[in-house]
Amino acid sequence: MKLLIILAAFTGLVFADDATTQLGISCKQPLGDGGMYDFIDKNLSNCAVFHDGQQVACKSCHLTKMEGSCVFLQKMGTKTATGKQVKDAVKRLKEKGCKYCGSAPLFTDNVNDGEVTVNYVTNGCIKHGDKICAGEGGQDHADTGCDGLVTS
Repeated sequence: MKLLIILAAFTGLVFADDATTQLGISCKQPLGDGGMYDFIDKNLSNCAVFHDGQQVACKSCHLTKMEGSCVFLQKMGTKTATGKQVKDAVKRLKEKGCKYCGSAPLFTDNVNDGEVTVNYVTNGCIKHGDKICAGEGGQDHADTGCDGLVTS
């Protein structure tokens, strides 16, 4: 009986550890080959500022409908994220091996504190092609950074 209790306690710890791990990066489908990271790395300003629910970038897969793969923010509350933070999160998805869809935490290892999600949507910010969606802020400056924004 004591052995069963010990095994149950140990198994519970293993499950708790798995649950904690799941709070981090999650690949929902087999991002890298979809080219989203490379696109935003080259085109998204480190200084842009995005809010909860806002689309950051989209890559359309349809000529006449606004369908495709988009990067957007979730579970942010009143927090904002910079283009640099978004790029870093999408890079972690690519490095993890996510090819098309996935989520990565922004501020802590817990996606419930804010996450970047790459997923298929039917209401993207573009009908055909690739686009950085509207974000606040603007230009990167090699000598001064982001107009006073801290992006580290």
